Amino acid sequence: MGTNTIDNVNHPNHYKSNSGLETIDVIRAFTEGLNGMEAVDTANVLKYICRWKKKNGVEDLRKAMWYLNDLIEFEEQLKKNNVEDHPGKIFRNLDDLKNYYDIILKMDEQRPGIKL
Repeated sequence: MGTNTIDNVNHPNHYKSNSGLETIDVIRAFTEGLNGMEAVDTANVLKYICRWKKKNGVEDLRKAMWYLNDLIEFEEQLKKNNVEDHPGKIFRNLDDLKNYYDIILKMDEQRPGIKL
């Protein structure tokens, strides 16, 4: 591709800052060490916040807010259910893993409209 050609697949303008920093690099940096819903929700918040002014405006801000609220709800449910060091937790035995899985399934049932 030429230097003046827009590449909406590999380097879309709405995912680049004026200095050339790409949203994917921000997402990689800030989701390192996160897993599961923590990583997904955090990545989506960053994605929509980074692009809102160049793509969908307030709609992207609402999407970012949706993912932020989902992350907050997820973290509060983990705390409420006394789940720590998730989801990259190292389980000592199969019973620990089963207990963690049961808690996550219970949380999933409590979250209307969102299923794991």
